[in-house]
Amino acid sequence: MFEFHNISTKSNEYIDTKEKYKQELEKFKDYAQYLTDKAGKANKSSQKASSYMRSLVRLIIGYEVKFKDSISTLNNFDTYKKLMKITEIEGFKEFNGNTNHFYSATLGCLLSYITYLNSENEEKVDIELNSQNQYSGKSKLISFEDTDLKNVKRKEKRSIQNTYFYPRNYHESVKAKKKVVGYVNLIIPTKPL
Repeated sequence: MFEFHNISTKSNEYIDTKEKYKQELEKFKDYAQYLTDKAGKANKSSQKASSYMRSLVRLIIGYEVKFKDSISTLNNFDTYKKLMKITEIEGFKEFNGNTNHFYSATLGCLLSYITYLNSENEEKVDIELNSQNQYSGKSKLISFEDTDLKNVKRKEKRSIQNTYFYPRNYHESVKAKKKVVGYVNLIIPTKPL
């Protein structure tokens, strides 16, 4: 049932999958290396990040074979949810334990990576919102139209670099920021008591 674990890195299936996601896998590996370095627990020659990448390739193959479904990108939460289905297969807990929990660790690293990517993209959107004049009318992520907040319908998702975003309304953002600033000013006095 967990035959993907035994797939050789020299097999055509492995090589094709690795090639398909080459850039995303390299970024995932770099992120895994960053986490390893940040933790400071691995020695200089640690191959942990490479092992995570190989495990992720095998998980993709295992998912696609078992569920007859494909994965389009590694950079979103839908992919993580899909791969998590493997953990629901009977016997996964024992299998994972026998592999020193490397597959669950790989999935945990993937979740951290996707979260990091999304927070980085959210930061870009915030920068755009905060410098509205520079981006006025040019952004795929910001809408400048006036809306009645009671009857707002969510805009269609837009894909930017294989990640989906809902466009934000500039006016709603400004109102929300003013509300937060007003609330913060109420609870944090400007002068010491």
